[in-house]
Amino acid sequence: MSKARITLRLMIFLTTLTLLGCGSSGSGSQTSSTISTDAGTGAITVNLVWNNTSATATKAAASSLPAGVVTIRITVSAADMTNSIKQSLSASSGRNTITGVPVGTNRTLTVEALDATGVLSYKGSANNITVVSGQTTDAGTITMASLTSGSTQLSYHLVDTNQSTCYDGSGNVISCPTLGQDYYGQDAQTAGTPASYTDNGDGTVTDNVTGLMWQQTPSTSRYTITEALANAATLKLGGYTDWRLPTIKELLSIAQFSGSLPNKKYYFDSNYFKFNYSYLTAQGLTSEMGQFWADTPYVGLSMGHSGGYFMFNLTDGHIKVTQGPNWTMYVRGPSTYGINNFVDNGDNTVTDKATGLMWAKNDSGTGMDWKSALAWVQAKNTAKYLGYNDWRLPNAKELQSIVDYTHSPSATDSAKNGPAIDTKFFNITKVPITVYPYFWSSTTHGDSTKTAIYVCFGLAATVDTATNGLESHGAGAMRSDIKIGDPSNYSSGLGPSPADLVVINNFVRLVRNAP
Repeated sequence: MSKARITLRLMIFLTTLTLLGCGSSGSGSQTSSTISTDAGTGAITVNLVWNNTSATATKAAASSLPAGVVTIRITVSAADMTNSIKQSLSASSGRNTITGVPVGTNRTLTVEALDATGVLSYKGSANNITVVSGQTTDAGTITMASLTSGSTQLSYHLVDTNQSTCYDGSGNVISCPTLGQDYYGQDAQTAGTPASYTDNGDGTVTDNVTGLMWQQTPSTSRYTITEALANAATLKLGGYTDWRLPTIKELLSIAQFSGSLPNKKYYFDSNYFKFNYSYLTAQGLTSEMGQFWADTPYVGLSMGHSGGYFMFNLTDGHIKVTQGPNWTMYVRGPSTYGINNFVDNGDNTVTDKATGLMWAKNDSGTGMDWKSALAWVQAKNTAKYLGYNDWRLPNAKELQSIVDYTHSPSATDSAKNGPAIDTKFFNITKVPITVYPYFWSSTTHGDSTKTAIYVCFGLAATVDTATNGLESHGAGAMRSDIKIGDPSNYSSGLGPSPADLVVINNFVRLVRNAP
């Protein structure tokens, strides 16, 4: 099987519907897209053509796109492909590449246009595309229909993790695998909506994807949670007084998993956010102490204590419960972000209308290492599990999006005692020690690339939990585990005392983009 590469050249032209011979769909809408295979290279070139009132056929800038379109999402799929190939790119970018599309016939190319808040505004597809090498094939045109009526607003729009490098189980950088190869389907191979920020020039930063506005320069001192909540009420910044501590899901929205603590590379975009390692050293702290408060209390017991709150560590990419003190970075904006809108589809799938993701109702039922988890997903796609062949291992943000932070197996309140997932919609297996499993994400951890990120839906255990019953970081924590190996070789755990329990054979919950 050759490594056919689909190169997407977004060449924007101004033309009229009469030039294309299409019916009118209104000024400013996309009307067609010519797809053909480049002889000798096997590359498919996509020429997007947009209707405008002008009859000029000269090359136009990205401003000629329909107002508000910021993302073009491309999907390539076929019945004989075990996984759909997806790529998202900025509407203003001129070129991108999708790898791993196998040679074959009856390929379907879908092109979608989304605005900054996740509304799918235009969509079209071309069928019966033949992917070949060394031969020219004309696939005709894509007619794009406006989806203004009936489109769904995503209230919980997930920003991409910004991970673009592929790794093997030992942490080595590799060329991203193609379909059927080991380690295919990891985070770097599925692009989501890219981050987009605006520096407002007044000490604030607006996230153009989530609609949240952030304090640009966080606190230069650490505070208790009581102090952190109180300080929000006195903050006046950018002309606003309605600042608040972010929830843990809001805080994770700015995370970038291209970070690396050993390389002093933050888990956020330092072009916009101004936290500095010097804040740590000035207070005699180590570099992994970049812990930021979230206004999400833990309902269970962390190290036997109640009253903890979750935090996200912007220097090491972990979510944990802490008693503090921690840094603060305040936010303002819509309070709907991070709230799920689950629908049970009645076919063992669950759609979250807030994020636009579809999930498998049942988990894998057994644990497996990261390499096997990626292979298990491919096998499920080959078998067309639940009628679909485009399931994937969720990335870190996707997986964290379904955490229910109102429940924990260590909660003393019986109404809150349970797994950190909504059991009205999801089934989850019970296991020893942690009570409910850890689940793999497709995201490699930047601090140690031989580990991948997992999310605890049960107790975030230490190596001593089985004997002393105490957990350390809270159900809903995000940590990292060794990708491959024998768990018995890591009996001393990972990290400082009390060391994190190393499981390695973690569970899988499948996800795909909802139709």
